[in-house]
Amino acid sequence: MTMSSPRQIFLLFRTLLVGACGAVLFNAFGMPAAFMSGALVAVAAATLLGMEVVMPVGVRNAAFFCTGIFFGSTVDQETVQSFAAWPFSIFALGISLVAIMVLIPAR
Repeated sequence: MTMSSPRQIFLLFRTLLVGACGAVLFNAFGMPAAFMSGALVAVAAATLLGMEVVMPVGVRNAAFFCTGIFFGSTVDQETVQSFAAWPFSIFALGISLVAIMVLIPAR
């Protein structure tokens, strides 16, 4: 997506504002990972309510990269050993990840 038109730039900033509001709200209530989950829930809710949201592919990819680094850095030997306690959950997570990659087309 190119951000050449004023409308696209407006939609981007509105999307970012909705996400920021959700992050602040979740943080105010002491929710875990408030700045990530609050933004995600707020933008998802706005989208479900019919609001048009935009995010340039480069920004999205950079955010996915940083999120992966963040979550990957928290995995240690104890985390891996605890996978045995949740075999169904780990299996379901793997299957859902593959399903998402196969079923949702890239744009």
